Amino acid sequence: MANQTKTKERSKVEAMIEMKCPACREGNLFKYSLLNKPHKFSAMHDKCPNCNTTYHPEVGFYYGAMYVSYGINTAIFLSLFLLLHLVIQPKEFWVYFAVIFPAIIIPFPFTFRMSRSIYLHLVGGIDYKGKKEE
Repeated sequence: MANQTKTKERSKVEAMIEMKCPACREGNLFKYSLLNKPHKFSAMHDKCPNCNTTYHPEVGFYYGAMYVSYGINTAIFLSLFLLLHLVIQPKEFWVYFAVIFPAIIIPFPFTFRMSRSIYLHLVGGIDYKGKKEE
């Protein structure tokens, strides 16, 4: 009889959002939690602590993640701009700036990490290998 305590495997989207290894979907991409050490938000493991897959497919690989980050920030900007324009209809420019600027700057560590995770999963060329059998 098969092991009935088998845990559900993460989907690719879940692994991206949870910032897990694209190969095993278990190991963390980043060394530290954003809550525990926010000043080290960019510190990544070189290899997956679970399956030893490298997180740096080539030199300068993560420069491409800047385009993903740009897309995320543009979506935030446009959403807030349209919301402000359609609901509040401010007459002054500073109102847009006072709402949109903090909404992009405050979550920057999160969007930085998320853009790297999305880019590694979609463009990194790392195939899912499944969980290790213990």
